[in-house]
Parts: sequence; structure tokens; C-alpha cells
Amino acid sequence: GEALRGAAAALLPIVAGNTAASDPAVVALMIAIAALRREESRGSHYRSDFPGRDTDAVESRLTLKMAIQAAVALGWRAPTMELLT
Repeated sequence: GEALRGAAAALLPIVAGNTAASDPAVVALMIAIAALRREESRGSHYRSDFPGRDTDAVESRLTLKMAIQAAVALGWRAPTMELLT
């Protein structure tokens, strides 16, 4: 969990930077947030803080806006509020 949080924290300013690196950073941020939201291990997606598989897991959806809001909710300050619009 901590490594994912660190990755997302490092990616958020890159996402906001509006540079050539922003697009791949958006994808990486969404992957990191999606992994943080999954509180189970499944296949090669192993989490040491959630080693078991959730047999009642349900399908979910993640948008860019949701990923940025999740990053902000975890305590990271969005560099610009334009990200949320």
C-alpha cells in the first residue's frame, strides 16, 4: 500500500504538468489508484496488506476525475483545481 501511495503522490504533479510526460502519468496514476482501491490479492496482483482473495468482489469503474479525487482524498494536494473539472 505505501509504495502505491508514494507512486500516486509522485505522479499527481506530473499529471498536472501538461507536458509530454502527462499522458503516461495519467495512465500510471489511474493504475496506482485502481490498485489501492482493490483490497484483495488476485492472480499476479498481490498486495501484502491484503493477501487474501475476496470472493465477493464486484466490478468497479474508475474515471480520471475519480482517480484524482481519490489521490486528493488520500492527502495529496492537487497542484491545480483544473484537474477536477
